Amino acid sequence: MNTANASYAVRGRFILNTRPAIYRARTAAAFAGTGLPVVDWPLFTPHATARAWPAPDSFDAVLFTSQVAVAFAPPAWHGLTAYVVGKGTEAAALAAGFKLVIRTGQDAADMVQALQGAQFQRALYASGADITTDLAATFPGRVERLAVYEMAAEDRVPETVVERIEKGGAIAPLFSRQTGRELARQLTGAQVDLGSIDAIGMSANVFDPPNIWRREIVAKAPTLDGIAQAVTDLIRAESS
Repeated sequence: MNTANASYAVRGRFILNTRPAIYRARTAAAFAGTGLPVVDWPLFTPHATARAWPAPDSFDAVLFTSQVAVAFAPPAWHGLTAYVVGKGTEAAALAAGFKLVIRTGQDAADMVQALQGAQFQRALYASGADITTDLAATFPGRVERLAVYEMAAEDRVPETVVERIEKGGAIAPLFSRQTGRELARQLTGAQVDLGSIDAIGMSANVFDPPNIWRREIVAKAPTLDGIAQAVTDLIRAESS
């Protein structure tokens, strides 16, 4: 690719951020280093489920793999040890009022490994309705799962988003299989060509079904920062 074409590609590039609004500031900060504009379209909005939190008396820990779940925790739980995944969830737990927060790593797999040696008797896994790793199934008898929120998808693609994608250059970070599926469904319904969009996922599992995007790139690290680095690497490759 010559320099003129590379410059055009970079200038036309943008990041389609479909994460819930609660993540917007953290997401913008992570992608700031890419030099690309971010177009925000929250694909899902979290809503509390009808399931009530149990009394915390019979638990000595609570597990969070999503900062969304932290927002639904009653204050009575703030005195328990919180095991969390990622910097964002750690910051959310501390801001919510949890006194002791232990970050176990970057993803649910890291948490599984960390919990094997953790000193707790019984923990509540506060999760979304749709999950990849069920910690209660991994630690039967020690962990009880409670789906405290569910994601409600938007019912239409904003016209401004459609117009921007049709101009080309879209890069879509995918953080879960649910997001990948719903984004593909909605864009297809809006007659948007998925083959014009580069998708970057936290894992290969988010590309479901596979081979529908222009490029399907798996980040080297399954984190927001890992996806941001993958975007940077892509732009550098296009500019070389």
